[in-house]
Amino acid sequence: MRTREVAEPSSTDTNDRAVRTTETSVHTAETNAVAEADDAAGEVSA
Repeated sequence: MRTREVAEPSSTDTNDRAVRTTETSVHTAETNAVAEADDAAGEVSA
């Protein structure tokens, strides 16, 4: 049973959030890089 894990917040929660934030930042950077490449190629980015 995992009720104990749910009942008491652990540092894992915070770590998961930090990882998600990092992943979002990386994704945003990749998206921006693609948009810049499109602009350089003369394409219109949405």
